[in-house]
Amino acid sequence: MDPPSPPSSSGTWQTGEYCIGILSEIWYHFFMEIHPTLQAVFYLVQVISLVTFAIGVIICLGFMVNRYKRSEDWDEGTPSEMSKENELPQKSNPEDHGKKELELALVEVGLNPEYWLPKLESKLGITNVKAMSDLKLCINDLLDALLDENVVFSFRNSLEIAAYYKLKNMCSSWTWKLRKVFLDLQNKLNITIGNDELQRVDRTYIERGVQERCDSITKSMETFFSEDKDSKMLIQWKANTENRLRNIKYDLIERTIKMAEEQIRVKSNKSTLGQMNKVYEKQLLEESKKTALGFKGKELGEEELKNIFDSIWQTWLQKVISSIPPAEKPNVKVELQNTLLEQFKSHSDLVNKFEESATWVDLTQEFSKLISATRKYVLWAERLDKSQLNLISQLTESLKQDVSEYIKDKEQKHENYRISYFEEILNIIEEKLKSAFNGSKFRFQADYKVYVSLYLCQFAAKRFVKLSESFQNAHDPKTLFESKKEHFFHAFKLSCEGTIRIVIFVDFVCTILKTAILKVVYNKTAIDIAGEMRSNCPAFNGNRSKLEYHLLLSLAEEENFENYMSYINQPKEAFQRFIKNKVYSYCFVENKNMVNNNLNITLDSFERSVLNIISDVTEKVNGKCSKVSTWSDEFCAHIKGLLIFQRRDLSVFDALEVRDVHFLQEAMTKAFNAIVKDLREGFEKADDFEEFEKKPHEMLFHQLSGCWVKCPLCTAVCTHTLLGHFGDHSVQFHRPGCLTGRNWINTSNFIIHFCASLAASDYEFALKNGRRCPYKRYREAGPEYACWSITPDASSLLYWRWFVSHFRSNLETHFGLKFSGIGEIPSQWQSIQKESVIEELRKQMWM
Repeated sequence: MDPPSPPSSSGTWQTGEYCIGILSEIWYHFFMEIHPTLQAVFYLVQVISLVTFAIGVIICLGFMVNRYKRSEDWDEGTPSEMSKENELPQKSNPEDHGKKELELALVEVGLNPEYWLPKLESKLGITNVKAMSDLKLCINDLLDALLDENVVFSFRNSLEIAAYYKLKNMCSSWTWKLRKVFLDLQNKLNITIGNDELQRVDRTYIERGVQERCDSITKSMETFFSEDKDSKMLIQWKANTENRLRNIKYDLIERTIKMAEEQIRVKSNKSTLGQMNKVYEKQLLEESKKTALGFKGKELGEEELKNIFDSIWQTWLQKVISSIPPAEKPNVKVELQNTLLEQFKSHSDLVNKFEESATWVDLTQEFSKLISATRKYVLWAERLDKSQLNLISQLTESLKQDVSEYIKDKEQKHENYRISYFEEILNIIEEKLKSAFNGSKFRFQADYKVYVSLYLCQFAAKRFVKLSESFQNAHDPKTLFESKKEHFFHAFKLSCEGTIRIVIFVDFVCTILKTAILKVVYNKTAIDIAGEMRSNCPAFNGNRSKLEYHLLLSLAEEENFENYMSYINQPKEAFQRFIKNKVYSYCFVENKNMVNNNLNITLDSFERSVLNIISDVTEKVNGKCSKVSTWSDEFCAHIKGLLIFQRRDLSVFDALEVRDVHFLQEAMTKAFNAIVKDLREGFEKADDFEEFEKKPHEMLFHQLSGCWVKCPLCTAVCTHTLLGHFGDHSVQFHRPGCLTGRNWINTSNFIIHFCASLAASDYEFALKNGRRCPYKRYREAGPEYACWSITPDASSLLYWRWFVSHFRSNLETHFGLKFSGIGEIPSQWQSIQKESVIEELRKQMWM
């Protein structure tokens, strides 16, 4: 708004009112010119206490009025009279000096001096040094008071809010496009590395591979900021948006490099193993050829050829096995027992407990039995209370999840079992318990550590046995040669038969093509489905905060207390389940033929490409091809940019004569059409994504993931979109303390206050070590508290008030506490309707 007009020469100078008007205009420009930039830097919007803000402004305005009164004696009189009384003879021009000082003051607070200097002169009539200096001091006082409050202002302009959320949606779209660029690049790298065309990868190679499409995204962003109707408002967030996309791109480059390097390493290992077996393959192949040549000119049926081949195969396979000693299988059980005995030397009954632990199903129950059996006194036996049982149950589940993730990582990397894995698992348990029991009064830590180590190591041992067997099978000489049996049998038939040898070769080529096409079709379809769901499903077309509102809406509609507790205690897993269920429902219930249609569309594209390659290769080698090796060279050169297809897999057929290249083309076309038909029939039965190497719901989860650190007071998850982000953790809306079983000190009464409101109070909360800490000094409670920014704020969602009122009895039973005394549920909460809660969530989704 505009400040009041300056008084006429005949009127009384209203010092306080007029200065307030001028300062209000400066304050308005502070919001419009400076504050949005601060918000873009801090990204998350926080709301300042109106009381604190009002007091700070009043104090600063009071300073300004008093300075003018003291320096100018403006109790009464006109501006002209006062200015005359204060005129002093000066050799130099004091107004120039004062203007320079005022100009510097305006620059310091972020205002344009060319605009504000004449405005202040014309509206305030300031003409002396003292008045200008005092105004400078008042502006600085106002800025210092605001900075001392250490606040970030919320938006006051609804147009800016609309522009900001439009930018958030665009930013989400740009990040998905950026991730899709790298997903496509990873698929391409898989093919390139699989075809031995890439031996090393560096940052320059990755950046060059995505440069064009990344530039397109950057150009789209530049167009948005320059041509959008709200571009003047949006420009204030441009730098922050560019930095965010730059950071995501850097992270994706690093991740892609790591993936490629790991695949190159695995590929190198397989190549080395292939060289070791090459000699034996040649020997077996030569013997097969000699035997087959002995039957030249004699027609043999499939069964006869099979019997002859089997006798030769067994003889040579035994020679190969005897020349390479089999790998010794590890005794996982014994190694586990030795590791545990070494780790827990002081435990007297560990051997017996080790045998018993193999049959444990519920660790909480087993540990409870231990305490009851070993903590017996004269008249009674000690038992674990409900809070201790809950602690053990939650901690065990969390540790089991960590161990499962560790084992899953080894399985995905196809690594061999090593005894050091148990040591690493014990270290995971040690670090987790050290953190969980830090300052805790739980008296059975040592016993629990032994029991949970036994339980989880036995759980891991079963999977390590399978991991070892899988690795041994993949690298065992006998298994390797057995896997080549069909390959050699085809070669054997080729040596024995006449005109059908081309058909045998074609069948072999198409068998490889079928596997390669299926893998690429699955990967491409998964990316397309994820992209389609981002476009068509509101839950996935924003950021994680919007996704969380959809999750909360789903929970409210279900009204299942156990699902709520799972979400509150394990939010990451709850998000994964929600996304997976949404994807499965969308793909297999709402759109039953969606996956099948997408697979067939992708397969159509590959079918046309392969048939064109077969035709082009045939025309190119026609008249030049006497051996199948010539055709194989050309075919592999054309197909390698489309699929993973190894030229060396066809080397056993290189000596095969080709008399009619068009017959080869016809046979290839017929055989390829047959495998395409088989693939389509398989797609008809697709009812899940188990065969997909990359699953749509996992892609969506990674896109919408972020920081998973929980508020130490209410377990609300940090809403920052980057894992390991800079600055404090924070959330827009905190929750009541009773959701996590928090109670007032020395009472059994729930805490129903939101931690954002408690952060301004003198109430205290108890720490694990027994020490108390005031809520308003929560950062002093420890590292997990110090990294959180909990702004005193009375705003909250109706959602959690409704939840507490609706599930009152469930919460009391679950935590063994009561909603009474200071923890009594207000009557206003009990009147909140589910419809109001759902309406509130829907409004938040569209903000």
